[in-house]
Amino acid sequence: MSDETRSGGGAQGSGDARQAGGQACGRASGQAGAASWAEAAAPAQSAGAPASAGSADSAQGADQAQGAGEPAGTGIAASLEAVRRRVRAAAERAGRRAGDITILAVSKTKPPSAIAEAHRLGVEDFAENRVQELLEKQASPECGGLGVRWHLVGHLQTNKARQVVGRTALIHSVDRMAVALELQKWAEKLGARADVLIQSNIAREASKFGFFPEDTAEAASEVAKLPNLRVRGLMTVAPLVEDPEENRQVFRELFKFYIDIKDKKMDNVDMRILSMGMSNDFEVAIEEGANMVRIGTLLFGRR
Repeated sequence: MSDETRSGGGAQGSGDARQAGGQACGRASGQAGAASWAEAAAPAQSAGAPASAGSADSAQGADQAQGAGEPAGTGIAASLEAVRRRVRAAAERAGRRAGDITILAVSKTKPPSAIAEAHRLGVEDFAENRVQELLEKQASPECGGLGVRWHLVGHLQTNKARQVVGRTALIHSVDRMAVALELQKWAEKLGARADVLIQSNIAREASKFGFFPEDTAEAASEVAKLPNLRVRGLMTVAPLVEDPEENRQVFRELFKFYIDIKDKKMDNVDMRILSMGMSNDFEVAIEEGANMVRIGTLLFGRR
């Protein structure tokens, strides 16, 4: 299986039917941390800014933090170092800083103990596909005191929106206006702010959720009108392909939309995050501008 759910809900029509922080476990500390995380995750860090602990530049410090008695070169530690090396190499090929790229560990179906281990090695950002699994892991003894930043990357049903407001640093899958409106309703009721990404179905796959390319900028503009939501960037789920090069044009096109929307300087739209690329194609995504890559299989093994 891939790092996140790749199948959607059938063919998509027009408008809304065309489907897109520091957060500790629990609700109380969510919103204050999300704002500071979004600033820290900005793609254009100053030359002297410290790298995120989840970035490739942090590998040396994370290696030093590895617990005594754990054999080097095995399990998650070895997998994480391999991913960091590949992130650094891809960034170098693109003339970019590896420290500007966040490794988002997709931990769906994996036990809380795996999250705790990856966190100890320096990973700070973790993603889940399903709301119920997210809540269960946040409440687990292993994750309860870690202070990790939780992301939701899977398709969000409107009846689950209230459960993620205040519990996530970033919601990647605003793929239709109905879910944005529901998030706004609950954020307003809770006195919270929710950072979101607009999900774009760049490849126009009938099986995927997300706004079609021609609707992505308008979607960002409309979501930005909701006072309790903050549009932080774009996300796409590229086609599942054998050759990552087949997705290069998909990533290139989303980067173009990302820059175009950024240049429009819309109110309440802060284009800081471009979430694209998974275990099978993240290097191409980085070469085409991604500053957040969603890695599951390469870190935690197959599901």
